Amino acid sequence: MLGGLNNTRLPRVDIIGSQTFLSHPNIKRRLIAGNYTYAVDCGAGIGRITKGLLTKLFVQTDLVDPVESFNKTVQEGEYLRAEREAGKIGQVFTMGLQQFVPEKGRYSVIWNQWCLGHLTDGDLVEYFRRCRVGLVPDAGIIVVKENLATGCDNYDTLDSSFTRTERSLRGIFAKAGLKVIHSAVQHGSSFLCGFVMTVRVTGGSLPGKNVCTDMNGVYLIWKSNVNEICNLRVECT
Repeated sequence: MLGGLNNTRLPRVDIIGSQTFLSHPNIKRRLIAGNYTYAVDCGAGIGRITKGLLTKLFVQTDLVDPVESFNKTVQEGEYLRAEREAGKIGQVFTMGLQQFVPEKGRYSVIWNQWCLGHLTDGDLVEYFRRCRVGLVPDAGIIVVKENLATGCDNYDTLDSSFTRTERSLRGIFAKAGLKVIHSAVQHGSSFLCGFVMTVRVTGGSLPGKNVCTDMNGVYLIWKSNVNEICNLRVECT
């Protein structure tokens, strides 16, 4: 959810950047191999990413969110009416990601955007392990977009959420058996805050890093054998 930012240019910039990222040859090859079948929008809210991105690319999109009122809007509201009538909306799960178990081999993409801060480190590791099982074999990708903290992890007591450092996230991905395969910068998103991390693939090892001092958002993309998780960074301009 974007709160008051829904009426700014951020949603459009965000969607365009994500479309560009998913069209990259390294990603597109895997999505073609998975036939662009099922996507799942995790922490979906009322379905902004589902409407603006996923239903335009994939045969059907499932949504996961713990807030019942959001899911009622998805299933009955005007916002996704056209997508529902076109058969583009699949299952709607009212639960947290701690409880979500993706169906084995179902998804071409598992999309996580600004929602993972509410999971503890342990829950996040287990969640990513389940996501690996839920990907189309030899084809699926996991996309994660989160803001990054500097210095040390930050816990917001008001929001009950973590903003993690790059080092912490790398450790979580490694424990889940994931590693980076690709990253790309999205320009024009001066509304976003986070710490930019540039990663480069170095053979079969964990990626090296090139840390900038600009405050930006970040997509993190990792791979585990036949299952991949993809990294689209967001850079302020």
